[in-house]
This record gives sequence, structure tokens and C-alpha cells, in this order.
Amino acid sequence: MLTAHIRLILADVSLLLTAYSRPILASVSLLLTAYSRPILAGVSRLLTAYSRLILASVSLLLTAYSRLILAGVSRLLTTHIRSILAGVSRLLTAYSRLILAGVSRLLTAHIHLKGVGVSLLCGLLIGCSQTPRQCSSNIVTTWSSAYQSINQDITTLTAAEFQGRKTATEGARLTQDYLIKRFTAMGLQPWQSTFAVPFSYQHGFSTASGVNIIATIAAKNRSNRWRVITAHYDHLGQTASKMYPGADDNASGVAGMMAIAAQWQRHPPLDNVNLMIVATDAEEPGLYGSYALVALLQQHSLMDIELSINLDMIGHPDRRRAIYMDGQKNIVDFALIKPQLMQQTQLCIRTHRASLLSGRMNRTDWLRASDQYPFHKAGYAWVYFGVPPHAQYHTPDDTISTLDIHFIVAVTETVYKMLSINTLTKAS
Repeated sequence: MLTAHIRLILADVSLLLTAYSRPILASVSLLLTAYSRPILAGVSRLLTAYSRLILASVSLLLTAYSRLILAGVSRLLTTHIRSILAGVSRLLTAYSRLILAGVSRLLTAHIHLKGVGVSLLCGLLIGCSQTPRQCSSNIVTTWSSAYQSINQDITTLTAAEFQGRKTATEGARLTQDYLIKRFTAMGLQPWQSTFAVPFSYQHGFSTASGVNIIATIAAKNRSNRWRVITAHYDHLGQTASKMYPGADDNASGVAGMMAIAAQWQRHPPLDNVNLMIVATDAEEPGLYGSYALVALLQQHSLMDIELSINLDMIGHPDRRRAIYMDGQKNIVDFALIKPQLMQQTQLCIRTHRASLLSGRMNRTDWLRASDQYPFHKAGYAWVYFGVPPHAQYHTPDDTISTLDIHFIVAVTETVYKMLSINTLTKAS
């Protein structure tokens, strides 16, 4: 009976909940909606009221335990610092000898470098012994007669009757006659049966011809040692309305070469070195005179060609008033020789032409630009002296009036000084 009554009661309750669940839930929802703001406001007021108490309690806790916390941190740091210091002490003790040895070596090296630096400074700045003078734009020359002869040679070679000295022209023939007359007057001797040594070459689709003028000064003592000076005498010739005198290119080089020959003839600096002086032809169309000369030299295997010096455009210096040189790698101990070359004339010798020029000039292949190249290809040691191209280069304005004759004299004295050094190349 009791079980039956309980079932009836549960059934009634279920029916009541089912019937009134929605109204109950709706009432609860209405109550929450109605009182949510007052409830939240109350909670906010409670938090505001008690926040100071909460913060005060936290502050009291931190204050109460701060000493304990700091004491713990201090004990930890003290413990580790002692360990760290003990470790460092052990390392220093173990490696002290090595450290001291390293410091000693560093100090020794520093003192040595300092001493070397002082020595170099002394040598460079005050000249501890006999340091050569530095180069200068105020050059000094001692060959009093060379100025007049160089000036006269350039004046003659650039005269209108020489017609610009183009290869295989009447102007070229007149130039050859003049050079032979000058060599004869100086007492030079021809290398072969005559001073004039003709050659032929292929130019384009035709065969052309040229004439090198070759003179020699024999060594006082019989020797196979030879040094060669070259300077091309040909130029661009003339057209119907223009004549190209070629004062710098290359009457200057020819005149300088003849001044060197005259000085060598009067005062030979070496008794066992033969000197060959060559005015080459057909340089302008393709270095053909130099190629022909090298081919002849190669036929004389007993001739020991120690060095070839080429002079091309040595009369129109740039604002630096320096002579530019290439081929210094062929000279033994050039770094030591260079100050000697500059000492007498104070003429600046620059060996880094490319870094000083720009544009077309900087792109010029200086090795292949003149008569030194055939010597280079054949394996002969060579040196080239010249100035950079200028506004008058290969124009009708390349006249003697644009040249610095005093500068040319200084260049010839410098080249003569180089030729006078006995041990100049590995072949010397």
C-alpha cells in the first residue's frame, strides 16, 4: 500500500513540475533580470569596501615575511659567491704561469714592434743615414747641353717638311736621313751594314714596309751584355688640310733617346755593357717596327738582352709633373732603386698609372700600347716611360709649344741613371 501511495505522489509531483516548469523558469528569469544590476552593484560595493582591507592584508604579509625572504636570498647568494670566488681562485692559481707567460710575450712583441716603428719613422722622416730626397714638381737637371739638343731635334722632326712622319712617305724618308746624320755625328756605329734596317709587314690585305734606324755603342770591354733603348719616330702624317706634327708622340721620345746616346758615348757608365739605340718605324699602325726588331734579336742567340727601355711621349706631363713607368716588376729591387733614380733630378716616378686616370685612359691597355709589348711577348725584360694621353694627343695641336723641354731633360737623366746600374735585372 505504501509503495502504491509513493508512486501516486511522485506521479503527481512530476505532473506539477511538467505543468509549472515553464512558469517557474520564466519567473526565475524575470527575477534575475530584474535584480542582476542590484546584485552586481552590491558585489562591486563589497569589493570596493574590502579592497583596501585585502591590500592592507597583503602588505602586512609581505612586510612580515620580507625579512625572511631577503635573508633566504642573501644566504643563497653568499653560498654561491663563495663557490664562484673559490672557482676563480683555483683557475687563476692553475693558469697563472700560462697567463704571465702570455702577457710577457705580448709585451715583448709590443716593445719590438715599437722599436721597429721608431726605426722606420726615423728612416722615413728624418733620414737616419743618407735618405734620398723626395720627388718634387721643382725638378733639377744637370745636363746643360741636353736642353738645346732636345729642343732642336723636336723642332726639326715636327717641321712642316717632315709631313707628320707617316710610315712609307716622303716625310718618313726625310726623318730617316736626319736620324742617320745625327747618329753619325755622335760617332755611333750601325748594328748591321747600315743604320737603316728595312722590314716588311702585313697590314690589312696588303704588304707594307718600314725602316728601323739602329745604332750601337760598343762596350769598352768585349761583352755579350746588351741594353736596348727604343723610341718610335713615325706619326700620323698629314691630310689635305691638316698636318699632325707629333711633338710629344713621339718626337719627344726620339730626342730624349738621342740625348741619352750622346751622354753614354761621352761618358760610358759601364765598361762591359753594349748599348743599342733604335728609332722604330710603323708603331702607329701596329708596333710593326718593334716586332721586326725583336725578330732580328732572336736570331742572335749570343746577345744577352738584359733590358729594353721604351720612350713614348715624355714631353707633356700632367699637373702632377710626374713621369709614369710600367714594367717595374722586371727590375731587381726596384723599391730600392727608385729613390736613387729620383735623388738627382727629384723627378717623380709613378708606377700606378691606371689608378690615377679615369674613363678611356683608365681602360687603356698600357702593356700593348707601345713598342715594349713585342719585347714582353718574346720574354725580354722591359721598362716603359711615358706620360698620360692629353688634349693634344693625336691632333694637329701636338706641337713643340705644348711641351716641357726641362721635363724631357729630367726624364732622359733618369733613364740614363737606370741604364747605368750594373745589376738591374735577373739577367744582369
